[in-house]
This record gives sequence, C-alpha cells and structure tokens, in this order.
Amino acid sequence: MSSAETTAPGPIPGERATAKLYIAGDSPQSASALANLRTAFETVPDENLPTLEVIDIYDSPLEAMRDGVIVTPTLILDYLGKRRILFGELSDPHKTGAVLASLTRSPLAATHTP
Repeated sequence: MSSAETTAPGPIPGERATAKLYIAGDSPQSASALANLRTAFETVPDENLPTLEVIDIYDSPLEAMRDGVIVTPTLILDYLGKRRILFGELSDPHKTGAVLASLTRSPLAATHTP
C-alpha cells in the first residue's frame, strides 16, 4: 500500500467549505455559539477552515427558512455536496473542530466516524 493510500486526502485545492451560523439577535446563546465557534476554528488547520457567514434570523428570516432552520443557534456546514448541521451553543470546541475538519476529507473517510 502506498503512502498516498494510507493518509486521508485533504481538501480539494480551490474548493472551500462554507459555514453558516444562524443566530437570534444578541441573545446569550447566540454570543456563546459565536465565541465557541471561533475557538473551534483555532483547532482546525487553515486549509480546512470554511468561510464563515453569521446570519441573524431576525434580519434574514427567509434565508433561515430556505435552509430549514427551526432553532438557533444552528451551524450549517457545506462542502462539495456534503452537509453537516450542528445545533446549540457548540460548547465543545474539539468536537466542533473535528466536524469542521472531517468535512473536507474524502467521502470514504467522512463516513467512518466513531
């Protein structure tokens, strides 16, 4: 087995994951989720970091509806057709970071999560 086969592939050059964090105004839960997400971003290598868009459902209710957001905070991660959705304050930065990093792995690697 070659070394290329033993390592999980990284992100595709030129392709970037996107992250949308839906919040509800300046609620304590919204502030906590944003702070926790920023902490999680620090645990992820730069090449795996998604672009981040913070969307207040009070300002953009139609966008929240289009994405099927029914609770806040909600984090929606998209990469090459793969979608991950996390709910709540994202209080464990290592778990959130692991989800962020797993998004840019190959489909085979992404399906094998413990």
